[in-house]
Amino acid sequence: MSIRNGQRRLRNIAQYLEGNVPLSEADKNFLIDALHKIASGENAEVALNVKAKRGERKGKADQQRKFNDQFMFSWIHAATKSENDGGLGLTIKEAVSIIKQNFPNLPSEETLIRQYSSAKKDLGNIFYINEI
Repeated sequence: MSIRNGQRRLRNIAQYLEGNVPLSEADKNFLIDALHKIASGENAEVALNVKAKRGERKGKADQQRKFNDQFMFSWIHAATKSENDGGLGLTIKEAVSIIKQNFPNLPSEETLIRQYSSAKKDLGNIFYINEI
């Protein structure tokens, strides 16, 4: 299980407990097992499946940045499509310039173009936004 999935699972369990919603047997057994391990001295992050791997970030700011990148690259992708395909017919440079004008704290336009090109190479023509 990835760290994001582990965090999402813990967030859902916390919401269930706050709302007095009964936990599933799987979640209940997971918590019981994790608490036993923690009580025995095991690292809580390991027991709860939220231990970051080397170089992996798990903070809210990193999650928000990734979400913003997905949104920004999806918008650039849509804006660079031809008008016949439902886009704005902009060049990548024009689309990035608009993004940069509206969000001045972003990296330079050249960096955004390079990041978008890399994302497009990885994803092809399918851009989507995941929830945080």
